[in-house]
Amino acid sequence: MLLHPLNPRNLATVLFSGRHLLPNSQGEVFPLLGESTFHWRRQLKSVQLLKDRFSANSLAVICPGANTGYLRGKGYLKDAYQSLLSLDLESRVPKQSLTEETSH
Repeated sequence: MLLHPLNPRNLATVLFSGRHLLPNSQGEVFPLLGESTFHWRRQLKSVQLLKDRFSANSLAVICPGANTGYLRGKGYLKDAYQSLLSLDLESRVPKQSLTEETSH
């Protein structure tokens, strides 16, 4: 068995996501893009790194810092790794504007 250096006993991990990963009304997790979101592509890359770093055995729950009313009093999302895997990050990357495409 390969042990992760940050989790040498291979215990299931709780991810405190703050406002970077939030639940929606269906109880699914998603990265939030708002008017004040800075470095959106970097945020999506961080989510991809979480998907790469964890496994179904190493990530148990996600505890978001907002939208917790959608969790119906639980305060956390179960099946956290599966929730991360189900995210389609490619569809969340904004398309280049016409001015960006012509300036290259």
